[in-house]
Amino acid sequence: YCNSLHYDLVDFNKLNDGLNGGNVVVIKLISLAQPAQQLPFNFICCDNSGQLFILSFYLRGHALNHILKIVNQPTVINPSTLICVANPVKRHIKFSHGSKNIDFHTITFQKPQDICIGGKFFFNR
Repeated sequence: YCNSLHYDLVDFNKLNDGLNGGNVVVIKLISLAQPAQQLPFNFICCDNSGQLFILSFYLRGHALNHILKIVNQPTVINPSTLICVANPVKRHIKFSHGSKNIDFHTITFQKPQDICIGGKFFFNR
């Protein structure tokens, strides 16, 4: 058990590929990227600098219900509609399919305790 934790608040473009321990990024959900049929759920997001990226979300239950409520309020920006991802894992996805070039970034988290949805933690630290 520790008495205090320290995280550096960073914009998405300051994250390195892979695990970014000790950092936290605050994001706003814009939309669900595809029909929600199975995990992971992929959400189009942005940070406060306006950088667009995908949040890959692997949780179910109350956390998923809460995040789906937030995604239905894309124009509302207040603490209850923001998501904090601590120790984010950034990935760069780049490939070609025929004449299409696909190039985007994603973030996710390793532990359920690393995500705060609308000011709420859904798992004990």
